[in-house]
Amino acid sequence: MSRQLTRAILALASFSMPLAASPLYGNSSIQWRDCPPELAAPGAKVKCGYLPVPLDWDNPANGSINIGLARLPARKPESRIGNLFYQPGRPGNAGTEKIAHVESGSVKFGDKLRDHFDLIGTLSNPLKCDPDLYNRRLPAYPSTDAEFDARLERNAALRQSCIDMASIPLVDYMDSVSIATDHEAVRIALGDEPLSWFGVSYGTLLGS
Repeated sequence: MSRQLTRAILALASFSMPLAASPLYGNSSIQWRDCPPELAAPGAKVKCGYLPVPLDWDNPANGSINIGLARLPARKPESRIGNLFYQPGRPGNAGTEKIAHVESGSVKFGDKLRDHFDLIGTLSNPLKCDPDLYNRRLPAYPSTDAEFDARLERNAALRQSCIDMASIPLVDYMDSVSIATDHEAVRIALGDEPLSWFGVSYGTLLGS
């Protein structure tokens, strides 16, 4: 799924938050390997992996999901600063794909970022929803009660379609706090270094 962005905001931020106690937290490591061929050629410097995290951070025993990861190492490891997470925003806009394409040159990062940071992209479990509801044409900015009510009705129906089409109860745990906590778990699994953040659009909310 995708949507038009009316504007993008870039942010660099750092954050750290305590994690709930979890049988998955503290014992997980990331095994890096070649990315799938649709992301990168065999032997490319960018590598892929995943980290299991709780589906529900408030009840960690209620199952887990995997956070997909891509990492492109700093070009100058002797002057490496740390990890830079890239969150491109927009539904369906995978950070793993963006980071994989940095090496091929189709996604651009500045030389200073490439030289001194390991670039990290993430991919959550995909969410399936009714494409007809998602693509239903409605005014972007409702100006009447009828237009506003129509958007509320569409949004409610779209949410229900996501619930009905999901193989796991994912929708109720896609809030920004849970997603930010997932990233914190990744940060710790990567070595507990301070986290630098590069967010676009919705990615700025996670970074803050």
